[in-house]
Amino acid sequence: MRHQGLSWEEIRDRIGDEIASGRLLPDMRLPSEPEMCVLYKTRRHSLRKALAALVAEGKLRVEQGRGTFVERAPLIDYVIGARTRFRANLMAQGLAASDQRLEEMRIAASPRVAAALRIPAGAQVHARSGRGFANELPINLSWSYWDAGRFPDIIERLRTCPSVTDVYGSYGIADYRRLRTTIFTRIASETEAGLLMLRPGQSVMVVQKIDATLDGSPLAFPRPPGPATGCSSPSIPILFHPFPLRGKTMFNEAGNGDDDHGRTLGILAHARPDRLKTIAETLLGAMGDIDVIANRTGLVMVPMRDSVEQVDFHLGEVLVSEAHIADAEGRIGYGMVTGRDLERAMAMAVIDLHLFVVGPDDTLTRFLAEERAHALAEDEIRMRQVEATRVEMETF
Repeated sequence: MRHQGLSWEEIRDRIGDEIASGRLLPDMRLPSEPEMCVLYKTRRHSLRKALAALVAEGKLRVEQGRGTFVERAPLIDYVIGARTRFRANLMAQGLAASDQRLEEMRIAASPRVAAALRIPAGAQVHARSGRGFANELPINLSWSYWDAGRFPDIIERLRTCPSVTDVYGSYGIADYRRLRTTIFTRIASETEAGLLMLRPGQSVMVVQKIDATLDGSPLAFPRPPGPATGCSSPSIPILFHPFPLRGKTMFNEAGNGDDDHGRTLGILAHARPDRLKTIAETLLGAMGDIDVIANRTGLVMVPMRDSVEQVDFHLGEVLVSEAHIADAEGRIGYGMVTGRDLERAMAMAVIDLHLFVVGPDDTLTRFLAEERAHALAEDEIRMRQVEATRVEMETF
């Protein structure tokens, strides 16, 4: 009797496993049907049925005349507000949420963790790191700290109940809210890229948050436990895979929204370097101790989208300098500028932190207005030059 080879269900599961494990990456083109029949030791009919099932599941797509490709991960509208819940965010979009424990420990609170949780430095805290999944695709890494005195057995409860909301409920905390959220982007470390199935050099979105009871008492502070995590940066609270997410965020629910903060960061990133550094110098003296978390250069990929073909691609690599700082209370300042200028990135971070803590005074308000006007004028000159070139080329 002739051997029929793998069933279509077995082929579907095998290809699905290869997509989940990262062996088959998004937008990767699959081999031709004859090649796949040999590869999976099956008949063409079974192969086609398996591929059709994977297309129906959203794991593959067929492009007429081009072939079959691994589907990109769907964009996730990850809403961040006063009551942000990871599982609720995903379930509302029909996605299956799951998580994986990476590391758990009981340690002494560092000054920054202690300040965030409003406990004495050196007090015992529970530290936990994990990885979150949407439809079995890893989309985030997280680190969290809880006061061991207030939550003595929270690690054990989290092992039996994956919902943090339900665990808080078991302690009599019926509701809680997001006290503060800070968001920035940076290049993933080698370990992070591996855990999130990213290519080397890709960027990640970093979200730092503090949850609190309704009366403002902190519940948890996310910050990595240090070198034991294998991460190169010492303060990455929640790390999100960059491309499946399309965040709707409020950087500080009690203060300015993301639009104002985003515009301010844009002005600072394009401000004239000498003026930016001078302003930062005048602010440093009154800011107290500053913890420099990161100050480095690196290459980032510039993502673009072909609006006609609806295809994502990378335009190329850009050299950037970034700075990430924090004050004694754990409040964050961030700067990223193009080119190799670490001092300029640090100056941007200093101003960003000052604006968050103190707010804009007359000098900073005037500086931001002048730099915005200067950037707009430079853009106008550049556009005129481009337009002149275009007319000249057409005339030629």
